[in-house]
Amino acid sequence: MYIDIVPNRGSKPAILLRRSSRKDGKVVKETIANLNEITEDQARAIQRILKGEKLVKQNDVGLEILHSAAHGHVQAVLLALEKLQIDKLLEAKSDNDRNLRLVKAMIVCDVLELEPRHALIRDYADTTLGQLLKLDHVEEPELHSAMDWLYQRKDSAEKQLVQRHLVKSSRIITCLSSCYLNDDLEFNFRLITDDQGCPVSVSAYPGKKLIDIKMFKDHLSHLMETPDLQSVILVGDRIKIPQKKIDNLSDPKEMNWIAGMKTENLRDLLEETSLNPDSMFDSSDLVEILHADYPGEKIIVWRNPDRKSLRKVERDALLNSTIQSLEEIKERISQGKLKKADTIKQRVGRILRGNVLKKYIDPKIADRKFEYTVDHKELNFRESWDGVFAVRTSLIKDLSPLELRNLYRKNLNGFAKRYFSYIESINPAAHPIFTYDKTETNKYLFMRLLATYVEWHMKKSWDPLIMYIDHDSQSNNQNQESIPAENNQRTGSKKQFRIPQSDLTAHNLWSLLQHLATITRNTCRKTDENANASIFIVDCTPNPSQQKAFDLLKKIRVPQLPNKSAAEPEKTQNASNFL
Repeated sequence: MYIDIVPNRGSKPAILLRRSSRKDGKVVKETIANLNEITEDQARAIQRILKGEKLVKQNDVGLEILHSAAHGHVQAVLLALEKLQIDKLLEAKSDNDRNLRLVKAMIVCDVLELEPRHALIRDYADTTLGQLLKLDHVEEPELHSAMDWLYQRKDSAEKQLVQRHLVKSSRIITCLSSCYLNDDLEFNFRLITDDQGCPVSVSAYPGKKLIDIKMFKDHLSHLMETPDLQSVILVGDRIKIPQKKIDNLSDPKEMNWIAGMKTENLRDLLEETSLNPDSMFDSSDLVEILHADYPGEKIIVWRNPDRKSLRKVERDALLNSTIQSLEEIKERISQGKLKKADTIKQRVGRILRGNVLKKYIDPKIADRKFEYTVDHKELNFRESWDGVFAVRTSLIKDLSPLELRNLYRKNLNGFAKRYFSYIESINPAAHPIFTYDKTETNKYLFMRLLATYVEWHMKKSWDPLIMYIDHDSQSNNQNQESIPAENNQRTGSKKQFRIPQSDLTAHNLWSLLQHLATITRNTCRKTDENANASIFIVDCTPNPSQQKAFDLLKKIRVPQLPNKSAAEPEKTQNASNFL
């Protein structure tokens, strides 16, 4: 006998109990009963019983899951730590050093964007972090001691990172920016990376102090035996590298630099020429300008159409809101509710105070009278410069305009400011920094450096799985000679998604980590035994995309130091792969 489930077009399938036999060489089916009153699931269960299978419940097997913890994303970061030889980098005496394990735990929490201290004390049981690093119980004072232990190894670790990366790098990139611990506390920092953007050193200095070139030279000499200052590129915005500092760098020329430029200065520069945003960007979104007022320099100007559209929407919304508020004041005056000029002036002042459009609105106030005009001509002029950015640089021949723009955007805005401008995640309320302190600040920045170093290598190894947006898909020729602005041809620059050449689902870094977090570690025991039943661990099996992510992480290799005879050719080869 067997159960036959017969499809019945759009109706419920017919469930029949049948028996088959062979007659005259043919198979004959005999219907014994119609079982349409049972569900399809019940019918399939009877099918399995008739086939001789045994139906059992979870409790019949005697398996109980006591606890399930996220495991895959923690395992991935710890694998990257192992491949990058963080133990050797920090010169730990043994793998069982508790300070080393606490530092690793804080790095993992930082990469996974958790709160390191509180996550370890409060939530580490939700993941396998404490289990994998043998941290059963963590007290906050231990974490502070581990940070002190880590800071003692800062100089040695940064020297090793320099040996790993800067010796083979064609250029040394130094990003100058600011770091914020809260709305009131700000200090400056300088981040050193290789030509590919891998971070190797970071140090802080007071917020109101500009970078001291002599001090920076001493710092480089401390990290490298014979640093080539001509290969050092300072990258900073218009505040961190002002004109005064550029003058000191230019005569005598000590090192190259790329500095942000104010839009107002660019407009003043182009007043005597026929160039304006409409004429500059009529055929290209990226131009190069040479000007007699800036000898030995060139200016790179580009336009971001998306930023231009966004600024227009924001300005129109603010202007409409401001006009509506001013019209309400006029209405109250016409109703006789506002009479004195001082009261009217006070009400108007509340609306315009802190308003960025204040200088475009001209109010005229008198007793029982209020009028205003909006300078739409000036507003339109300002709108034409929306989304326009400019940098000055001393690199006249070395890099193309596209390379210079990417170097400024990716290293300063895309990397330094993104990963180091806010370090609240490694500065919990339990241990805040209320004033600038060199030791405490550098302690937290160095922890952020190690986390960023690990994250950078993970992202690089996962490049085949990661999807990103290419803003210059048709401008790949890095060695093309720049053309004057008025004759420049449109580069065809546009956004284009770059999707991995794979049948696996495309991710970004964070979604891939979340995808790995679905791999859980389950603590189980048998329920058919007594309360002292043995407990065992069962890990989820990774799916193909998760296994691919782990396989790629296993390919991470620490760069090997080149031979002295081969160092120079390697340097030339890397220069061609810049950016």
